[in-house]
Amino acid sequence: MDTQDFQMNGAAAKVAIKGQVDLIEERQALTVRVTPVIGESISLGAALLVNPAIGVGMLIGQKALRDPLDRMLSQEYSVRGSWSDPKIEAMNRNLNTPGNRPAR
Repeated sequence: MDTQDFQMNGAAAKVAIKGQVDLIEERQALTVRVTPVIGESISLGAALLVNPAIGVGMLIGQKALRDPLDRMLSQEYSVRGSWSDPKIEAMNRNLNTPGNRPAR
């Protein structure tokens, strides 16, 4: 199987997966991006603790800029090998750059 746009949206994180899975051989070659969902929490916390106007402004800014804080804190992983013994390595942050290699 091959996917280039599988996405899961949860309360704590968004997960995007692309790559191949071999169901017969039980192997995978995937790139997984985990993006925590914390921008809204910080905005709401600022609204409650600091100033409601600041918190609302931060929330509007987060949505207008498409959650830049969440994207900054995202991490990508390479998941390779068998299902019983997968090799998981953290990758460079920018998925769109050519030659993306595991972090050293």
